[in-house]
Amino acid sequence: MAFNDISLLTAVSNDISYESSFAQPLERFSKSGDLLVTISSSGNSPNIIASIKAAKENGVNIITLSGMNPENKSRISGDLNFFIKAPYYGWVECGHQVLLHCWLDKYMEKYLGKIS
Repeated sequence: MAFNDISLLTAVSNDISYESSFAQPLERFSKSGDLLVTISSSGNSPNIIASIKAAKENGVNIITLSGMNPENKSRISGDLNFFIKAPYYGWVECGHQVLLHCWLDKYMEKYLGKIS
């Protein structure tokens, strides 16, 4: 499940807070054994940190992608953490794109038997 539905995002953001935009749906819909993947260049985005906290409370496994400061809140909170050591947002975002493409290629290779 992806929490990128615009109606859900705006409803939670307007009625509760932007910081809760991902945490609130996770509190309601996630269950133990689920997987949360977060992406935050700085690793300190308040809505991402709140989502990690909500996921932990429900027993969700957490993979984080972050960058910049090695002691960022996301990196020290996940079960598996991918960190891009770079000083600029753009560089971190490009590194995350490479990681996500590699991840997708490995998934396709394993479950579809090919990479296209």
